[in-house]
Amino acid sequence: MEDDNQLTTLDVLHSMQETDRAFYQTLRFLDSDRERLLATHQRNTAMAMSLIRLHAVRGSRTVQYTATIPLTFPVGWDEPVVVHPTPAQIAAGSAVVTVEDAAPTNCSICQDSLSPTHTRLTHCGHRFHTSCIAEWFTQSVSCPMCRHDIRETRPPAPTSSDVESERPPMSSRLAAWLVGANPTNHTVETAESDEHHA
Repeated sequence: MEDDNQLTTLDVLHSMQETDRAFYQTLRFLDSDRERLLATHQRNTAMAMSLIRLHAVRGSRTVQYTATIPLTFPVGWDEPVVVHPTPAQIAAGSAVVTVEDAAPTNCSICQDSLSPTHTRLTHCGHRFHTSCIAEWFTQSVSCPMCRHDIRETRPPAPTSSDVESERPPMSSRLAAWLVGANPTNHTVETAESDEHHA
């Protein structure tokens, strides 16, 4: 019986040693995993902060951020470059129109109902709120619906009424406003306000 107790005690001690060994191996694994996860988290945080600063600098002409964390990832040559349309391309590719049709239409960008005065792209005829398409053109050169590149739209031939007009057409003023050519006037006028000036 004493041999059985001794054997049982040895088995229990051996089992405790195995349990301790497994516990400490798990702790070592968790420590190494914790360090790896912490390093990955710090790297990802630095990359995210760099992207936020990079986007803020690209997206705003007035807000400037200084880099406190260096860019920690390589920027490849194969990344897409944001191309902004020129004022002439915006003027040729869009026009502010007043539509009196009965069919209700929503702006494809914000999904709100269109007012009678809105912007229509000349090539495809898609219609948007003037402010929505103005914001869109700060990020893209294509129609949000059909992806037609507005830079490919040719300006219409000038007519005698265009030459005699003192004020540029709305699409030209929209284009100038988008690129900041007129820093003192940052509002987009509608065709209704144009009628009051005429």
